[in-house]
Amino acid sequence: MKNKIIVFVLLISLLLPFSYVDAHEKVFKINTSYDDSNNIQIETKDKSLIIDFPDEKRYEFSTIHLLDEDGIEHNGQWYETYEPIEYSIVNLEDGIYYLQIFIRSEKDGLYWGYIYGEGIKIKLVNDSVEILMSEVYERNLEKYNSIKNDKLTLQYYLQPSYWVESDNEKIVSLANEIIDGIEDDYEKVRAIHDWVCNNIYYDYDAYYGYSDYDSISALETLESRRSVCQGYADLTAALLRASGFPTKVVSGYALGLSVDSGWDDKIISSGESNHAWNEVYVSDRWVILDTTWNSNNNYSNKKFSENTGLSDYKYFDISIELFSSDHLIVSDDSEADEYASSYYLDKVKVTPAKKTLYLNNSKKRTVTIKSSISKDAEELGVKITYKSNNPKVAKVSKKGKVTAASKGKATIITTIQIGTETETFKTLITVK
Repeated sequence: MKNKIIVFVLLISLLLPFSYVDAHEKVFKINTSYDDSNNIQIETKDKSLIIDFPDEKRYEFSTIHLLDEDGIEHNGQWYETYEPIEYSIVNLEDGIYYLQIFIRSEKDGLYWGYIYGEGIKIKLVNDSVEILMSEVYERNLEKYNSIKNDKLTLQYYLQPSYWVESDNEKIVSLANEIIDGIEDDYEKVRAIHDWVCNNIYYDYDAYYGYSDYDSISALETLESRRSVCQGYADLTAALLRASGFPTKVVSGYALGLSVDSGWDDKIISSGESNHAWNEVYVSDRWVILDTTWNSNNNYSNKKFSENTGLSDYKYFDISIELFSSDHLIVSDDSEADEYASSYYLDKVKVTPAKKTLYLNNSKKRTVTIKSSISKDAEELGVKITYKSNNPKVAKVSKKGKVTAASKGKATIITTIQIGTETETFKTLITVK
C-alpha cells in the first residue's frame, strides 16, 4: 500500500482532520529517526517545542504549524536555519493539536510533508506541553523489542525463499554492483534502500485493479521495475540478503491510501495486514525500512513517472515513536522459530535405541531414556513425554525410567517438542 504524499506550496495546505484514539502514554521528548543524519528531535519546554533539525541541506528550510481537532491551522512559522528552533505555542488554548512539519532544501519550490496529519499529537494543558504517543506505540515497541538476534534467527533471515530469490544470479549481481566500493555496512544498507526507491515504481494500475498483480516476487519486481508494497519489500529483502544482511519481510497495517481514518479499535484488534516493509539486521540491531513509502515513483496508465525516485529518508531507520503514527506491526518471528525448532530437533539423539532388561536382575531391570538437547533450544520451550506401547512388558515413568514388568517386547516412544515442532523416537525393549 502506498502512503499519502502531502505537498505544502507556500501558504496553501490541504490537510483534513482524522479521528484519533487517545494514547496511553505521554512523553516530553521524541526522536524521529535512529539515523543521526535524518533525526528531528522534538522536546517540550514550558509552553514551547524545541525542534532540532539535522545539519543536512534538505532540512535547511522548514515551516511548522499546528492543526486543532477541527482541522484549523494555528501558529504558522517559517524558518531558515539548522539551529534548534523554539516554537512557541503560548497563545493557544488548552486542548489537542497535531504538529505539522514541512521541509525543503531550496528557497523556492515545494515543501514536503515530513510530519503531517496525526503523526505527532500534542496536548496543551495548564501552561505545559505534552507529546502523546500513538495508540499502537506500545504494541509496536513490544514487538520491536522482542525481535530475536540469535544465530539461528539471523541465519533464517539470510535464506532465499519463494518470493525472496536472494540466490538468483541477477539479484546477486545487482546487489554486488550497488554496494561495490562501500566499506561501511550501514551505508551498504542505505545504498540498497536508495536503489530500490529510485528504480522501482509503485503500480497504481494494479493497486486500483486496472491490471493484475503480475510483479510480486523479488525477481518479478526487478524485471518489470514496478510493483505494489509486497514487491518493494521482497526485492529489498532479496538484495539485502544477497549482500549478507539478515532481512525480514514484515506485514502489518498502515494508514495510507486505503484508510480514511486514524487508529481505532477495529483496525488494531483485527490482526489484518494491508502493507509490507522490511527490518534488516545491521550494526548489531534491527533497522526498519519502508522503501515503498520513501519512493515517489509511480506507474499509472501504463506509463512510468519521470524525474521521481527517492523522496526522503523518513522511513529509513525510522524511530518506533514516529513509525507508530501510521504503521502497526502484525507479523512475528514464528517462521524463524519453526526453523530453529527443526534445526534443534534434527540434532537430538535419544539413547538407547534398544535395550535388553532382565526380570531377575535388579541392576539390569531398569534403564533411563536419555535425550541430548541443546541448551539453546530451551528458549523455544522443550517438552518431553514417554509412552510404552506394551506396559505389561515394560513400563515407563514421566521422567523416562523404564522398568521391566514381564517377558516379551515393548517399544518406548519418546516424543520431544521444541517450540512448535515435534519429533518421535523409538527405543526397542526386550525383557528376559
